[in-house]
Amino acid sequence: MNKGAIIQDLREEKGLSRDEVVRRNPYWSYQAWGRLERGERQLAVDEIEEVAIALSISNKELLEKLGLLD
Repeated sequence: MNKGAIIQDLREEKGLSRDEVVRRNPYWSYQAWGRLERGERQLAVDEIEEVAIALSISNKELLEKLGLLD
């Protein structure tokens, strides 16, 4: 599963719409979040916290789900 699909699954598990996660973080647009979920956009290191906040999870949990932490 690609990282975008993992992020989409996390959002859906939390019962959040794409609109809700974008509203939680003013730095993200609806289009940018969509590209992230489709795997068309890579998640930059400095964006991890922003995405974790939008998904209501910890940075560590996001990194673990994305397979970036052991």
